[in-house]
Amino acid sequence: LIVSMSLVTACANEDNAVDPVVTQEEVITEFYNETVNKMIEENYELVKANGYAELVIPATLYPEGMIKLPATDMEAMDYVVKANHTAYVNGGAVRDGVMGKELHDVDFSTDATADELVAIVPNSHKTQAGKVEIAQAEHEGGMRTDMVPYQAMDIRLKGQPGVPESEYFGQTYSKNLIDDSYGRDLTINAVYYDYKTGDIIDYHGGLHDIREKIIQA
Repeated sequence: LIVSMSLVTACANEDNAVDPVVTQEEVITEFYNETVNKMIEENYELVKANGYAELVIPATLYPEGMIKLPATDMEAMDYVVKANHTAYVNGGAVRDGVMGKELHDVDFSTDATADELVAIVPNSHKTQAGKVEIAQAEHEGGMRTDMVPYQAMDIRLKGQPGVPESEYFGQTYSKNLIDDSYGRDLTINAVYYDYKTGDIIDYHGGLHDIREKIIQA
């Protein structure tokens, strides 16, 4: 399903969703430079042909400080990264970051389990988010950071065209980031920011769709 972003008024619901609609007057320029656009175009052809293709935009290719994360969220991710686990900001926060918008309600995906996160991050606890168990870090002022273990792919996706093989099919959690991307609702919400390196990861052409103002399931 492909819909022009100028024709819709809201995004599918997600915990950190901010209305992704942009007007035709808005121009996304800082992130989408000539080099990045070339990488996106080349990758998008692979996505269309194969159903997925990993695109990594190194931090050196876009303006430093473009993605500005709240200090409380960075503190939680610092604990996770120092414990040798991954921390990938996900969903609407990354989408809004590459569009030059201020970030709110940041959460991140990680290869750590909910139990491991509670042991690593102070003032955190486990909670239920749908069918999966996640961890939340509590901050002053009632703010919190959702810390979400990679989700495994639904067993019904096994063997489907455009779906990679995974040893975690049908399980609750995965250790592969690409598995987690198949649980996202839209391509524009399936883009990740690696907190440790600053790289931006895209498996499903989400960066292309943000640039072109397209909402695609």
